[in-house]
Amino acid sequence: MRKANYKYNIVLFADGLSFEWNQFEIKALGGSETSALASAKALVKKGHHVTLFCRCEKEGLMPDGVFYRKIGANPGDFRNFLNYCATVPIDVLMLQRIPQMIQMKMNTKLNILWMHDLAWQQQAQTFRGVLHNVDEVWVSNQFAKKQMFDVYGGVEELYHATPQGIIQDYWDREDFQNIPKEKNRIMYCARPERGLDILLFAIMPRLIKRVPDVKLYLAGYGDIPEHLRGLYEACLAQTKKLGDNVVNLGGLSKPDLYKELMKSQAYVYPTAFEETFCLTAVECQRSGTPFITTAGIGALPETLSSAGNIFVDVEGEDEPTKKVHHPDFADKYVDAVVEFLAKPEGEKEARRNVIREFSKEFTWDKATDLWIDRIDEMFEKRTANKYNLARHFYKANDIIAAKKLAEETNDQELLNKININYAYLDTLESARDYYEKQAVDVEGLKRSVVFVEHSPRVVELVKYIEHHSDIKKVLDYGCGEGSLTYPIANIRPDMKVTGCDIARPRLDIAKDMLQRSKYNNVKYKLIDIEVEEFAKKHHEKYDAIVLGEVLEHIENPLSFLDLLEKY
Repeated sequence: MRKANYKYNIVLFADGLSFEWNQFEIKALGGSETSALASAKALVKKGHHVTLFCRCEKEGLMPDGVFYRKIGANPGDFRNFLNYCATVPIDVLMLQRIPQMIQMKMNTKLNILWMHDLAWQQQAQTFRGVLHNVDEVWVSNQFAKKQMFDVYGGVEELYHATPQGIIQDYWDREDFQNIPKEKNRIMYCARPERGLDILLFAIMPRLIKRVPDVKLYLAGYGDIPEHLRGLYEACLAQTKKLGDNVVNLGGLSKPDLYKELMKSQAYVYPTAFEETFCLTAVECQRSGTPFITTAGIGALPETLSSAGNIFVDVEGEDEPTKKVHHPDFADKYVDAVVEFLAKPEGEKEARRNVIREFSKEFTWDKATDLWIDRIDEMFEKRTANKYNLARHFYKANDIIAAKKLAEETNDQELLNKININYAYLDTLESARDYYEKQAVDVEGLKRSVVFVEHSPRVVELVKYIEHHSDIKKVLDYGCGEGSLTYPIANIRPDMKVTGCDIARPRLDIAKDMLQRSKYNNVKYKLIDIEVEEFAKKHHEKYDAIVLGEVLEHIENPLSFLDLLEKY
């Protein structure tokens, strides 16, 4: 595998069940939320900057290295996420499940739609309507890729199958070793609508007659969708009728769930639901717990080892719902469970070893390596064509780079756009006039100071300075209204920060905010147009110089850096 040379700023969007950074230790989640949380942690371990937008209570940089942000103030509110993506530069946006979120223009280099659900015809028009803003659609396997393309259409190359995984570290823990299997114990922890009714009403009464001491252990998420309340309540009532043969564990943390799986002889899943991956299938296999499930359903033939798991089929019936409701299905399923439970321990252990080994292909360490390889390839393709690259730079407001490439490719159309829309960059005098006029929006600039503080670039800058205690004096060159100055000044009270800018009105805003702030380690200076003139008048030395959104507007950035180096 080719190792990535780049560290990316990645934003993950995961709407659905609410969760916190340490959710795995508190209570189990659905597959999509689990995948978002686990992949974010894995990407950070590889050195990437990851911001995860979710329905969380606590925001900020957490001990796992991921920066958590609220999607919005409440369910259905997406303003925090949309404002962030429109404002903060992002290398890669990975958007889970909700294509509508990518309709607007984002300040991103790559947009990846990460789909976990079955494609459905009612959403086809919405889905197709955002594809102009999507670089790739990622799904978990070949089944999901074909199903999505068949329903949504488009260009087949747009769809990319890339695996998900599990966090293998749990099974390496000391408290996970030597957990014995309990006799005639089986388990189910999927959503009730995915087969629990069939299990409780059609299968368990038959199974109890043949294996009287069988025990079914149930675990879930705890949330009840209103439109399924009747089904959930019926299932709960049936568990009570089945008495001591059913144990309801409720919602469990990931470690506790995995231990319960490890104690179980088999995972029973008589489902008609077409899984697009099934995280539980991988977790069970890693726990040495074979799946007993319906044959030929969704992606399960790809996620499950054919050698170690058990698939129940009904001859002459391919449609999933008709298959599980076939008169012969329940009896065939019970036969399969009884036969497996009665097998000698040596034969069971051989089967367990097969599925444990198979599960090792599904790890977040491996999956995220493949992701980054794919992202590297996408960037390489994007930058290979200078004509397209120039237009990409223009879209990203890197105007000097766009202009240079447009000149190389003689792209007159793009050059005309630049000359009309960015004439103020032709001279430093015109740039000063432009930024002075911008300062009319005083309140807007003040809001931007607060907003920028939590952007990935600023978080990384602050972390860098925090880790270098020898940095005592900082020059924020081109400070504007102080959007970078304040986060830097907040690092250490003993550090001196100087902000300088060519636009007096923007400095006036910065100074006004300074007077009303808690900071006494900040000062501001108006600088001359030319760096050489500034150097003649100001002789202070600094431990670090910060250039926020400056170099991309400078005609000769290397020469500019040479001039600043004397500081």
